[in-house]
Amino acid sequence: PGQMAAGTVGWALGAVAGLVIGDMMAASENDWGAPLLGAFVGAPLGTTFAIHAFGRSKGLRSNAVVTFGGAVAGRFGGPAMWATSPLGAAVAYNALSREREASRASCATRPAGGCS
Repeated sequence: PGQMAAGTVGWALGAVAGLVIGDMMAASENDWGAPLLGAFVGAPLGTTFAIHAFGRSKGLRSNAVVTFGGAVAGRFGGPAMWATSPLGAAVAYNALSREREASRASCATRPAGGCS
């Protein structure tokens, strides 16, 4: 539940930030393309950031590209994309998540320079 809430808040903040940035970059006051494109890109970025921040607070790690892909895939929810985009990102995040300490412990068994 907390992960979905964080993702939804991140989606909303990302969409608003994208609208504002797009509006500042618009060629004229009648140019709606730039703000909409900003929101279209900002919403999944905000979702990805929020879900990763929530996961890190719980001691988890995951792949940001896969999480972003889940957020973008969630856009196919149509009018409910405000819920399906964070859901897609959460599912993708959880599919590849692992505990931070466990991944560090496995680094100790690898040769020098084997972990990043």
